[in-house]
Amino acid sequence: MKPAPFTLHRATSIAHAVGLLERLTADGDEAKVIAGGQSLTALMNLRLARPDHLIDVTGVAELHRIVDDANGLRIGAMATQAEILADAAVGVEAPLLSAAIGHIGHTHIRNRGTIGGSLVHADPAAELPVVALALDANLVIVGPKGRRTVAAADFFEGPFSTVLEPAELLVDVIIDQMAPRTAAGRVEWGFEELARRAGDYATVLVASVVWRDETGTVVDARIALGGVGPVAVRCHVAEEALVGSPGDAAAAAAAATVAAGSAQPADDVHATGEYRTEMVSLLVRRALTTARDHHVEPHAAHPALTTVSPGTGTVVVNGTVRSLEGVPHRRLLADWLRDDEDLTGTHLGCEHGVCGACTVLLDGKPVRSCLMFAAQVEGHEITTIEGLGTPTDLHPVQASFRRCHGLQCGFCTPGMVLTAVDLLRRIPNPTEEQIRHELSGNLCRCTGYVKIVEAVHDAAGHVGTDR
Repeated sequence: MKPAPFTLHRATSIAHAVGLLERLTADGDEAKVIAGGQSLTALMNLRLARPDHLIDVTGVAELHRIVDDANGLRIGAMATQAEILADAAVGVEAPLLSAAIGHIGHTHIRNRGTIGGSLVHADPAAELPVVALALDANLVIVGPKGRRTVAAADFFEGPFSTVLEPAELLVDVIIDQMAPRTAAGRVEWGFEELARRAGDYATVLVASVVWRDETGTVVDARIALGGVGPVAVRCHVAEEALVGSPGDAAAAAAAATVAAGSAQPADDVHATGEYRTEMVSLLVRRALTTARDHHVEPHAAHPALTTVSPGTGTVVVNGTVRSLEGVPHRRLLADWLRDDEDLTGTHLGCEHGVCGACTVLLDGKPVRSCLMFAAQVEGHEITTIEGLGTPTDLHPVQASFRRCHGLQCGFCTPGMVLTAVDLLRRIPNPTEEQIRHELSGNLCRCTGYVKIVEAVHDAAGHVGTDR
């Protein structure tokens, strides 16, 4: 469950990244760009991917921007899903995107996963390719021959395959302003997905955008489907069935019927093709029905967001500066913390980003340390369970876990505690539903979640005053 050897290169600009890709692939080596690494690192841990080189573009500030102007949104490929979800302008200008991101993995995954990484990964059951199609996004690509723009409809070639050439880099996702097509018209959107459990890849998912004129008649529509074939697809027959209709329940049912008739999903280990076809009909109808309650509203532009490129050669761990000199490129952050720093409270379970036992705080946000390489945390700050409190001076969350008997066997406890610390920082008085949602990314081997939820509730009354 460890990646094969590779060489890590840190890009400082888009041109530098493209130059590295061109040079490293010229001799037949395989080079991959790593951003959040939430998909790629898991594949490397399982030895399903064995690139010779990784090019880390985390420090390229231009790729982190989120710009909103009169034409719409320009989102850098390195913008994390959490950043996009928290961005007020995205929530107003492209609420469909925000709604879909809320279904991606868990908070830990969204803190590292990026919009560009998900699109380039091109999983046909992922949310962002489907949304890119429904929003008719344009993807800006830079390579040795210059810059080109590709429509989302032309970007995906097959499962985990896109039009990107070996030395090309996705740099921006452009989403045009979703303005009404007529002066008194309106725009509606809907998103529905079926997954075996929250955070999993979808079995079937649907995204819709509908434009109406002043009379309520549908003048344009986009419906995109995922989980029904080798790539996410636009369902043009369903769109045609809607245009010119009043967009009522009968019209939604008719569009759902033709959508199901056009889908030809195959059987696999997760579901039969027949079941997926039934779900296409159900979810298209739901997406169009719920769309009536979801409108795109006017918004104000805001400035771009940027990040600072790391480059100190050190990382702060639990308040102490640690050197990363000599750390092998393939060393996972979890292994470095445990084996080199002797911080064994970071536990290893699945090693492909599912169980949450390896959760640590990166700049205060929970991440999976089994899906990051130690070299990627250069210039950042890490907090492990050892950094929260001491046996004689427990952090309030630790004290609540002890007081409410939320510890059980203890294997999942460090990840649970760190996740709870972040939750209470963001939501000081969470509901039980919010607690369960946030902790759903941390699996408990003892299955005793009741006491854990009680512990977080108890801690909510102490965190603000004690620490």
